[in-house]
Amino acid sequence: MSEPENAIIKPAAPKRNRVPGPRREKLARPTQFPHPRGINSCHLRISRKGKKLAEAMSACANSRLLPKLQARTDHHPECNGYVCVDADFRDACVYLLAWLRHQEVRGGAEFPFARLYPVKGGLYNPSVRRLIDWSRVEDNPIWAVQDLFWNQAPNAKFWVKIATHKTFEECMDLLVTDRRSTLSRVGSRDWLLAGND
Repeated sequence: MSEPENAIIKPAAPKRNRVPGPRREKLARPTQFPHPRGINSCHLRISRKGKKLAEAMSACANSRLLPKLQARTDHHPECNGYVCVDADFRDACVYLLAWLRHQEVRGGAEFPFARLYPVKGGLYNPSVRRLIDWSRVEDNPIWAVQDLFWNQAPNAKFWVKIATHKTFEECMDLLVTDRRSTLSRVGSRDWLLAGND
C-alpha cells in the first residue's frame, strides 16, 4: 500500500556524537591504590568500586600503621588506645582514621590522623595532624575526641604536609619511617613542652 500524497514526512533525527567518558589517567608510578578520577568523594563512599578500594586501603594501612600507633600508648595505660585503622573518602581526599577506645569507658572514637590529597598520576600529597593534636586525642576523654577533630578535618591549618607526589604505598612507608609523621611518640612530650605545635 502506497503512502498518501499529502502525508507529512518526518525528518530523521540528527545523529548524536558520542560523548566520551573520562579517560583513564596514566599512572606516574605503579600502584595498587590510585584515586579514581572524575568521581565525587560522596559517590565514591557509597559505590561498590569506592567501598572495595576503601577496604583494600584499610587493610594495607591497618597492617602497616596499627603496630606503630599501638606502640605510642603501650606504656601509658591511662591514655586512649588505638584499635584499628580505616581509610575513608571525604572532602575529595582519602582520610586515614584511627579508632580509639579507653579501657574503662564503653564506646570509641575516630581520629583522622592522616590526609592523602590526590594529585595527577594516581599519586597523593600526604599530610598528618599537628603534634599537639596527637597529645589531645590520647589524653582527652574518649567522648570529647569525636567532636574535637571532625569539625577541624577540612581546615588546612590543622595539617602538616610531609611529602608530595607519592603513591599510596610510599605514603604508608613514609608514615611508618618519617619522624615528621609523629606516629612515633619518642620525645614528643618534650617537644610539646618546648611550646611547639
